[in-house]
Amino acid sequence: MSVYVAIVRQTHATRKMAGVQRAKGTRDFLPREKRLRQWIVGTIKDTFECCGFQPYETPILERYETVSLKYGGGKEILKEVFKLKDQGKRELALRYEFTTSLARMIAVNSQLKMPLKLFQIGPVFRDGPIEAGRVREFWQCDVDIIGADNIKADAEVITTTSLALKRLGLKVKIKANSRKLLLYILDYADVEGSKKEDVILTVDKLYKIGLKGVKEELSKLGISENSFTKLTKILSLKGNNNKKIFQLKKILGDCSEINELEGLISFCKLYNTDLELDLSLVRGLVYYTGSIFEAVLEKGPICSVGGGGRYDNLIGLFGRECPAVGFSIGLDRIYDALLPTIKKQQEKIIFIIPIGSTFNEAVRFTALLRDNGVPCDIELTQRKLSKSLEYASDYAYVCFIGEKERKLKKVKIRDMQTGNEKLVSYKKAVEVLTKD
Repeated sequence: MSVYVAIVRQTHATRKMAGVQRAKGTRDFLPREKRLRQWIVGTIKDTFECCGFQPYETPILERYETVSLKYGGGKEILKEVFKLKDQGKRELALRYEFTTSLARMIAVNSQLKMPLKLFQIGPVFRDGPIEAGRVREFWQCDVDIIGADNIKADAEVITTTSLALKRLGLKVKIKANSRKLLLYILDYADVEGSKKEDVILTVDKLYKIGLKGVKEELSKLGISENSFTKLTKILSLKGNNNKKIFQLKKILGDCSEINELEGLISFCKLYNTDLELDLSLVRGLVYYTGSIFEAVLEKGPICSVGGGGRYDNLIGLFGRECPAVGFSIGLDRIYDALLPTIKKQQEKIIFIIPIGSTFNEAVRFTALLRDNGVPCDIELTQRKLSKSLEYASDYAYVCFIGEKERKLKKVKIRDMQTGNEKLVSYKKAVEVLTKD
């Protein structure tokens, strides 16, 4: 074989190998995995609707100028936006979250009655580093209240999200802080106004780089040792909420920012939802204006499954002043947390196996079940019965139709968990399978 032929074959093999690989940062989900994700989405959707939120939908594609508006996502986020151009050379972007798209939608629909309680569930995209818990295509589940400017709305989105996570069987802490309070603390620490946002973004890295790393980055920003000491004195306050607030008032005095945060904690308590005051909680997106919050798994390594806050100025960037608050939870992180705890589950649908030359009769029975709303599948191959049963091991029930059953116009139903069987009429089979 010539060197040329060898190179051509190797190149072809390499291209073929590349052709079956997923894009980096994306995932495939096989049926069992997809069913779990659908159950998660269904539970979250039902909870959102139970709490009075209505669905909406925005496009995956946005104009780049929309997502890059000042404070739309912050300069750090904009580095992770997937950019592309259409055939008209217009700059577009894949949405990296829902909030900016929601703000655009609200701004151009002035006829909407306020307040609006909305939710959206779907994929978003970020061209960021791939690591544990971070992928490039992932799903978010957002609740937002538009047009209410008080902490009662903040409590509503927090407690709705908390309820959804509880219904999924997850134990989480909901941490809370206030962007207004953070700015007040920065004033106390004598941080210059022009440096405040950069300081906030640096503090947001506290859990990743530690206090020493934060100090080094703040030093590069020109933050003095005295300012750093004042800042860390507050961010390091320990104890329960009451103790932290007492210590905070002792340092800062009685101020509206602290009182508002106290009120939020009290409102959430009425909904049977406990908040944990975390003065080091920042949330990196610069469009937040008031309360900020984060849901963190109680067990295992620190893992945020969602976050949000008040963003009263964002919609105004699109030409309509309107207060807003929202909470976003990540489907993929929830899925990863639940997957190890989910035991092998049987399919809810029924599997029908024709034996011998009874396929046509089995099809009639299949149609009868489907017409009555019973989910079912039918064996389409001519494999041995043992192989069909092996294939159907995850199903709840298997229905057999052989020559005997066809003559009697009956079907044999096997419970795949207990192994119990019964011979019943088609009508009775519909009753039994509909009931279960």
